[in-house]
Amino acid sequence: MSIYLPITTLMAIILASVYLLQTWSVISVRRQHGIVHGSHGNKTIEKRIRGHANMSEQAPFFMGLIMLAEIQQLVSNTWLWSLTSFFLVGRLMHAYYFLDIGGHYRFRVYGMLFTLMAQFAVILTLVSTLTY
Repeated sequence: MSIYLPITTLMAIILASVYLLQTWSVISVRRQHGIVHGSHGNKTIEKRIRGHANMSEQAPFFMGLIMLAEIQQLVSNTWLWSLTSFFLVGRLMHAYYFLDIGGHYRFRVYGMLFTLMAQFAVILTLVSTLTY
């Protein structure tokens, strides 16, 4: 049996690509400063590590929720595309702030707001599909 999950698949590809870019941003700063482990107190590395870690904390959780919603097929794909787009915008804003290239702190704040709102909306969506 084959299950076609275009929303989950595309979002996984995009988020994994952003994650790889964040990985590379940490590696490049480490190389630039000759730091193999940890941050050695380098604020740029610390900031990039934290942004990278946050993506690894938030994205899998969201992807699991979206996959459950998509598999159940109890809500419209338009709604799921909207939620994933909202989540993606949040993740991109958050990642931009953590590049430490002058992005205003509001990118972090609004990025997390979008991220958490999308997660909450998916949770509510799943709860609404429960039958007792």
